[in-house]
Amino acid sequence: MLSKIKKVFQYLFEFSDKNWHHLIFIYSLYFSYFLFFITFTGIVSIPTKYLHILRMVIDYYIILVLFIRFNPLISHEKLTEFDRRLVFTAATYMLLSSTMYDYVYSHIHFPSF
Repeated sequence: MLSKIKKVFQYLFEFSDKNWHHLIFIYSLYFSYFLFFITFTGIVSIPTKYLHILRMVIDYYIILVLFIRFNPLISHEKLTEFDRRLVFTAATYMLLSSTMYDYVYSHIHFPSF
């Protein structure tokens, strides 16, 4: 049973190591930074329920990717440049989004549609 789980994680690891996946991860984070920025500055008013959904989707996506790439069932020869960038970008995103999200909800009231 454990060997089958290891095979699944190995497959998911190899799948997450594709170049197109790297680009999707990075651009989705940049897109979310942009949305939080334009909402935070008041350039555009985006209902908070959509920001909440976006944040949850990206948070769970980050959790899933980190779990797949850094679980103890997969052996790593060495960390790649993408792995370093993944961990740093994910941590930065979670710090900034949590801080900005909490500030927006506690100080700014957006109309809900």
